[in-house]
Amino acid sequence: MNHSKYIAFILTGLFLGCTAEKKEIPAGDSTVINDTVQSALQEPAFKKYDIRSGIIRFEISGREPGSSKLVYFDDFGNKEVSYIYSRDKISEKWININDGSFYTLNYENKTGAKRNASRPGTEERFDIEEMPLEMQKENKLKQHKDSTFAGKPCKVYSLESGGIKTTKAGWAHIILMLETEVTDLKFRTVAKTLEENAAIPDSVYTLPENFTIKEF
Repeated sequence: MNHSKYIAFILTGLFLGCTAEKKEIPAGDSTVINDTVQSALQEPAFKKYDIRSGIIRFEISGREPGSSKLVYFDDFGNKEVSYIYSRDKISEKWININDGSFYTLNYENKTGAKRNASRPGTEERFDIEEMPLEMQKENKLKQHKDSTFAGKPCKVYSLESGGIKTTKAGWAHIILMLETEVTDLKFRTVAKTLEENAAIPDSVYTLPENFTIKEF
């Protein structure tokens, strides 16, 4: 794990404005990437999360009012999509259906990018406890008192690297709270609700119409 690169990804995600209220799937998402239906009897060799599917609604503070994120996942987190909202309007969508590609879509200018996926799903896995001991020392890993987010009992850890302090809370390998402090700035993403083993419509894993998507 390269913690510096990981921290940079966190900041990128947090600076994307994202409402904690229930969001409907935006109209127009109708272009199927490929057949994403998977038998409920099949289980992947690697389980990113400990539960098969879920819907998580996050509220974000530190950016601008009305920022939130809505995450759908299936296949134990290997298939995942994240809708990013800014002032109640969708601004970005990230898609990873475990076919080797990662899509990032910008709703402001109707453009997108397709890249090789570097990890399962769209969100990071809560795996601090699996960090090598040497890296734990380098990043000043500290365990804090357990806390509850979205009704789930979470382990809480903090890390410091390059002037950035990150605190994460997770359950079932799912990050349910993320707080990042850089100098006098603080960003906090908190899960408000988590619907376990939800039936995820295949339509969430589709591309919007009339978008220009470049492949990198």
